[in-house]
Amino acid sequence: MSYFRQLARGMMSPALDQNFGEAVTVTPMCVRPNFTPARDKLRAPWQAVAIFSWKSDLALGGGERHDRRPPHNHKTDDALRVVSRRPCFSFAATAIPLRRADVIARCETGDLFEITEIRPDGVARIEAHCVQLGLQSQVNA
Repeated sequence: MSYFRQLARGMMSPALDQNFGEAVTVTPMCVRPNFTPARDKLRAPWQAVAIFSWKSDLALGGGERHDRRPPHNHKTDDALRVVSRRPCFSFAATAIPLRRADVIARCETGDLFEITEIRPDGVARIEAHCVQLGLQSQVNA
């Protein structure tokens, strides 16, 4: 392991958690095809510190076709079509065994999120991309 990675894991990740982190509860879920996720009785829920943020998604699209020209003559309009955001939690890489479909509850607001994708951020943390379950609370909306 490189010196930079050791430094990031040993010093930077705890400092990020201390300054930007918040308490979350992770509830393990088990997934079966064609069924809704159910609580996994073999794994207990646990609490961790994570950094919550909204990641922006930009969708650039082509313009609509208003005439019957062939596709190879069609001019595309690179105007911004859709801007959305999706929730993301960042955990210390050494902290936790996350799985897809686990449910994360923010202790501060009570909002629930289901994990859709887990991937490393490239330095010393793990990003859990999520979808929100239910309505968003009005705290820090």
